[in-house]
Amino acid sequence: MLIITADKDFGELTFRLKMPNCGIILAGLPDTDCNDKAKLLLVALKKLGANARNKFIVIDKLKIRIRKML
Repeated sequence: MLIITADKDFGELTFRLKMPNCGIILAGLPDTDCNDKAKLLLVALKKLGANARNKFIVIDKLKIRIRKML
C-alpha cells in the first residue's frame, strides 16, 4: 500500500529513522487546487504503475523524482 501525502516528515521517517513502508508519494504541490493535484497524481501513478512500490516519489508541477528505499 502506497502512502500519498503532502507531509515532508515522511522523508525523515523513511530515510533518517529507517521506518519501513511500501512506498511514499510526496505531492509537493503547494498553491495547487485539489482538482489539479488529483490530475497530477493520476498521471504520475499511470506512468509509474507497479514501479512505485518501495520508492520515495516526489511530485511537483515540473517533474517526478524517484528515490529507491534503502
